[in-house]
Parts: sequence; structure tokens; C-alpha cells
Amino acid sequence: MRKSFITLVLMFLCAVCLQAQNLNGNWYNGSLCYTVTEQAGGKVLMNAMAEGEEHEFVLVPVEGQPGCYVVNKTPNDYVMQYEEGSFVKHQNKDGYNVFCFYDKNNRMVGVMEKTQEWDTQKLNVAKYINQIMGEYTLEKSGTKVDIQWEQMSIGGVTVPYKVVTFNGIALDVIEIEKNNTELKGGTYQIMPFLKGLNICPVAFPDGGFWFKRIGDEKGVDLIYSSSKIGRFSFASSILLDPYTLRQYNRQLLRYMRNEILARHGYCFQSKELNDYFTNQSWYKPAEDNSEIQLTFLEELNVATIKFTESEKGED
Repeated sequence: MRKSFITLVLMFLCAVCLQAQNLNGNWYNGSLCYTVTEQAGGKVLMNAMAEGEEHEFVLVPVEGQPGCYVVNKTPNDYVMQYEEGSFVKHQNKDGYNVFCFYDKNNRMVGVMEKTQEWDTQKLNVAKYINQIMGEYTLEKSGTKVDIQWEQMSIGGVTVPYKVVTFNGIALDVIEIEKNNTELKGGTYQIMPFLKGLNICPVAFPDGGFWFKRIGDEKGVDLIYSSSKIGRFSFASSILLDPYTLRQYNRQLLRYMRNEILARHGYCFQSKELNDYFTNQSWYKPAEDNSEIQLTFLEELNVATIKFTESEKGED
């Protein structure tokens, strides 16, 4: 009887500790949505389903370091998205409740955010749309294109579009409804570059997730024209992760990372960066770089971009 009582007390304490850290719920890492199950000893079981495969690992608390864990396998033969032994830190700051994953070189290799939404596809699509939204002009004609949530204005004509997904993952492809504007209806690949987006017709010959460009292989360029905010303004408003940064090359990632600093007035020693940001109407140089403070979200994004840059290697 005494043993059962002690067990109940331990279970209660574990539950209180988990609730105090605010870990219960869904956790999203840019590709999958994991659920938390508390275990004895403060362990946290993370489980997700994707494409009929089960993903699972357990976070084991580090003694003497509150909020710190290491990644361990479970007895189940499930897919592990993170390397065993990875160091994990739980942080709850400025409205962002996150697990940060670090490798042996202390690089932040991934971040997992607590969310009320359980639909992974919905989360993936929302993050993708946030990266392409903005005001543009067609380079050749000068026609204004304003990309908003699931619709765009092309020369003043409102046209719906939707993001193409495969097994819940956004494919950097959109379907534009048939219309009489310069961007005829169809399926288009969207590729980012420093000045904006390249949009090119594509086809899915095998009906899967592989697609190829058709027609003019160069496509058309949409030049970013939202002059009041930076080209990569989304990097200061949404949590980034290596999965959503896959379509950016190393050069773009460098500009994206430094634009976060430039938004706070950071003064650059690099002539290339200084010349670029000085020409941006929104850039206001600070008097002293040491007084610049990034938001918690921006700090996380800078770390994520740095890791992705290092993984890209030379372009």
C-alpha cells in the first residue's frame, strides 16, 4: 500500500513538473508535429506519424541542469529524426515555447515549437506562404503582383492560388487559378533569389512529388518591391527551421541572416553588406552595435540560418 502511494506521489510530481515547464501538447519542427507523453524520472517521449511511418525518441533530463535533455532511442524500432545523444534545451521566452537541438559542435541543428495546431500540412503551408507573401513587380512589364494569403493581385485582378503539397510537405510549388492576366493559370515552381522570386511553369509527369519545368525554362522574375521592410522580413516574424530553408542557397542565407541584424541598425564592416543595406530605404544605421538587441525569435533564427549555411557548403 505504501509503495503504491509513493508511486502515485511520484507520478503527481512528474505531472506538476511537466505542467510547470508547459510541455504538454503538440510540438512542431517544420516538417512533423510531435506529441508529448510524460514518463517516470522526468523523461519526455516524443512521437509523430508521417507517411505511414512512426517517428519516436525520448528526451532524458540532464542531472543538475533544469530544462536540459539528451536524445535517446526507444525500444521501438521507429524512425529517429534527431541524432542519438543530441543535447536539447527547453526555453520558454517572449511567447515562444521551444526545444532547441544542438550537435557535438554546439550548433543549433533544429528547433521545435509548441503549437495549438496539430495538422502538420496546415502548419507547413502557413510557414511557406509567410515566406513568399509581399509586393512584387513583374520584371519585364512592371505589372504589380501582390501575394497575400491564398490569393494574389496581378495588375489589380485578384486570383486565388494554393500551395502544392506531398504527404503534408509544401513543395515550393503553387497552383494559380486560370485567369486572363500575364500569369496564366497553372502550376508554377517558386524559387527565391536576392531580388525576389522566380516563377516558372512545371508539370508532375509521374503524379508524385517530382516535377519538371516546362515551356520557358528561365520562367519570369518577380522583383520584390515592399520598400518599407526587408526582402527577408519574415525572418523576424516566424520561427525558421532547416526544413523551411532548404530552397535558399548559401548566399541568400547570408543576406537573410544579416538582414535580421540590419533591421536593428547594425553597422557592417563588410563593404558588400554595407553597400547592400545602405541602399535599402528602411535601413537606419545605429550609433553603437553593442547596444543592439535581437528578439528571442531573431536569436533563434540567426542560429538556425548559421547552421543551414554551414551545411550548404560552397554553392
